[in-house]
Amino acid sequence: MAEAAKPARAAGGEPAKTKARREPKAPKASGAAGGRAPVLDPTVAAVMTLSANLQRACTRQMKTLWRKKGMSERGLFILELVHAGLDRPSRLIEYFDVLPSTITFETEKLVAAGLMLRESEPSDRRVVRLSLTSQGRAVHREATAALNALLRPRLEQLPPDELRAFLETFEKIVPPIPRQTDEAEQAAEPNPITP
Repeated sequence: MAEAAKPARAAGGEPAKTKARREPKAPKASGAAGGRAPVLDPTVAAVMTLSANLQRACTRQMKTLWRKKGMSERGLFILELVHAGLDRPSRLIEYFDVLPSTITFETEKLVAAGLMLRESEPSDRRVVRLSLTSQGRAVHREATAALNALLRPRLEQLPPDELRAFLETFEKIVPPIPRQTDEAEQAAEPNPITP
């Protein structure tokens, strides 16, 4: 019969100290049920990665343009959105989900650069409309051409049915922001303080 392995003995008959291999401890999840860290669903991770990669590619393509024009990335997107009809600061605030001061800061920079106009409505001075100047439209055209040069060749590789299905699926995941009517927007804007 085989003898069981005996622990090694150091001089003097004491058991030898051996370094025990410890398995690395998993990080503790704060507040996770059962003490296990939550795991990001692989499909969710894939969608987030695709979205981030698209944003990163667009940012790389546009960086030179907005730096050359002394703008921020958000400023360039504001030009696009105003051109597309989001011509009120409250609509931009909703779109970007930022504080009003952020949009005021960005639009004031665009106005100072001669790319955009801020005008009050004659019928209601509280209502501010944004519009592109001719210089703003030229920057918008340049940005549009750069984005088309980046994305059009990639999208043209897809068969039309596949592209249509992709766009429909993407809109199911991230629906477009509904456009507010002027009446709904005026109701959402604060009333002026009267003396």
